[in-house]
Amino acid sequence: MKADGAQAYDWLRKGADRGDGAAYDELGSLFYKGIDGKPDYKASMTWYAKAAALGDPVGQAGVGYLYEHGAGVPKDDAQALAWYRKAANSGYTESEISVGRFYMLGRGVAEDNAEGMRWMLRAAQQGDANAQGIVGSVYQHGKYATLDYAAALKWLTLGARGGNNKAQYDLGWTYLMGTGVSRDLRRGCAWLVVSAANGYALAKTSLAEGRTGVSFDQRKQAERAAAAWQPGRDVALADEPPGYVGLSAFNLNAPFLPGY
Repeated sequence: MKADGAQAYDWLRKGADRGDGAAYDELGSLFYKGIDGKPDYKASMTWYAKAAALGDPVGQAGVGYLYEHGAGVPKDDAQALAWYRKAANSGYTESEISVGRFYMLGRGVAEDNAEGMRWMLRAAQQGDANAQGIVGSVYQHGKYATLDYAAALKWLTLGARGGNNKAQYDLGWTYLMGTGVSRDLRRGCAWLVVSAANGYALAKTSLAEGRTGVSFDQRKQAERAAAAWQPGRDVALADEPPGYVGLSAFNLNAPFLPGY
């Protein structure tokens, strides 16, 4: 065992020996990742199952995850859904998302988009930023629910403000393209920069495309707003004066004609 992993195991095992469900959860996670760099999925299942037997939603979700991915047990979507549902019924938002996903994809159950959306919305309404971003994306694309740009904007905004980097990316392009909202290049660019700064790979690779048509002044304002952004808030941008045109609208290398 690596020193840090061994030390963590020793401390967690003491809690587990006292019947601490949280220690069971942590041991399940520890063995899933691998104490010595090599995952032990069977041991992970053992500890998550101990937590689940106590009615612990994290343990229940852990058991569901292992069944979903066939880690330490045969892959079984029906079992995964059953365990996710146990955790979801306790209000565990990650599992509410998983139950919603399984219904939408028809995994372990007959496909039912309405039921899937009900679970997704339940997690979103509890303030889960990931769920909020998913709900916003679903409404924006109209694949699993009726197309609704107003609802998409609402949920993407909540998810973006909550720190979900994919929601930040989607919201950025919503403003850049003017999808169901007045086009706002500065705001769109700012959210794209925030998403990239928060590690969303697609935002990093699409920054140059997102800046197309955005003036130099607008881009700098967007970058300043992105740098100052704090979780829970919108990007702060000052109003542009009527008729404002950024510097990039002009060719500064062109000769100026007298009288113009």
